[in-house]
Amino acid sequence: MDEFLGAGLRNIGITWEVSYKVDEDTDAGRYRAAGHTHISTYYE
Repeated sequence: MDEFLGAGLRNIGITWEVSYKVDEDTDAGRYRAAGHTHISTYYE
């Protein structure tokens, strides 16, 4: 995760692990609700 974004999340009190996926997965229509698995690539 971008260091600026990670620091911003911590500054507003989010201290738990946050997962997110790359834009390519979103653009390709990969969503957990649609049955795809292991989509989140990064954890901060």
